[in-house]
Amino acid sequence: MNIHYVTYPTSKPWCSDFTAQNLAKHSKHTVIPTHPHNFTEIKNSIIHYHNVQILNRYLKPLRLISKLQQQGNQIIAGLRGEKGKQRYDHILKAVNGISVGIDPTLYTHASQLNQNVYKLPPGENPEHFKPTETPKQYTLCWAGRDHKHFKHSDLINKLGHTYRKATYNNYIPHDELPAFYNSTQILVGFSDYEGFWRPCIEAAMCGLPIISTKVGIVPEIINKKHIIPFPAENNLTQYRELIQNLLDNPQQAKKIGLENRQKALQYSWEKVTPLHEKAWEALF
Repeated sequence: MNIHYVTYPTSKPWCSDFTAQNLAKHSKHTVIPTHPHNFTEIKNSIIHYHNVQILNRYLKPLRLISKLQQQGNQIIAGLRGEKGKQRYDHILKAVNGISVGIDPTLYTHASQLNQNVYKLPPGENPEHFKPTETPKQYTLCWAGRDHKHFKHSDLINKLGHTYRKATYNNYIPHDELPAFYNSTQILVGFSDYEGFWRPCIEAAMCGLPIISTKVGIVPEIINKKHIIPFPAENNLTQYRELIQNLLDNPQQAKKIGLENRQKALQYSWEKVTPLHEKAWEALF
């Protein structure tokens, strides 16, 4: 079985690229990382769009979907967040299946549009993302696309500690991200919502304590005491108190970080790839 995993057309490798590369490495099927414009002749395959937004880039997405289906292809589109939930229902109804991460609201919404909905979280490599004895150069870290207003990345400036960001503009290659996390003490998150929040898994595998709002994968990884109520900007005092408590109790912070890692191990590529394979096999 051939699976064409369609990624964002970005100049720098990002989450969809890492997902495609690792599925290709770990799957028993042939997974082909595919640019959005490289599949007009594909036939009798699975075409898995990482995000429905990629399909929406085309002038006539419904016509494209119909053409690909007529060529014997089964199409899966990812519903990754609130933006997709609000704007792309017409596309999600036309595809053969929808993939979501672990957000129950996205799963519920997708189930109202399509009978084939699959929970397909991304994964990470715990042998690459792991704790090291790297000297700590910064107290806090944040990772993501900081131009997205719902992530509120600017709030890290207001916490009163040294920090480093990994963003699309301040780009850190994937192979260097473990060193990025291990050079800091705590990951912070401020988002209003996330479909998954990959940095949570990466930082957790590196053994970091995490303080964040309750988005994406957060409830499955971090202790309830470190989950901040919405909106984050109204609760900066709670962030500061939790950060200071971790800094004052380094052994407890290390214990919390290792507990986070143990929970994150369920999202290794070895464990999440079979979920993708099961979805592909059900459709094909």
